Amino acid sequence: MRDTYTLREDDQVVALAYVTERFIGDDALLNRIFVPRSCRRRGYGRRILEEVCADADREGVDLWLTVEPDDLAEGDDGGWLWRLYRSAGFEPGEDCMHRSHRRSGGETS
Repeated sequence: MRDTYTLREDDQVVALAYVTERFIGDDALLNRIFVPRSCRRRGYGRRILEEVCADADREGVDLWLTVEPDDLAEGDDGGWLWRLYRSAGFEPGEDCMHRSHRRSGGETS
């Protein structure tokens, strides 16, 4: 997997994602997704997350991300983030979320 993902539109960076290289076996940490404030609510975060997940599936890598409890609150502030990660196949843990390439159909035999 790459460590940096960049999504551009009309020569403008509209989203970035940073992934820590595999740290234990076939696991990697999705450190951050960044979408400039002026580019939000246009699906760029979802698109770059889908790209990262597709690479993880292709390479047989499970993804992890750490979260703040407020980020996953299903209220007005954090609900959108919860829905984004869940829609990409991440399952919540105590202080992290995990996405298995096996559950998402990325496992090869």
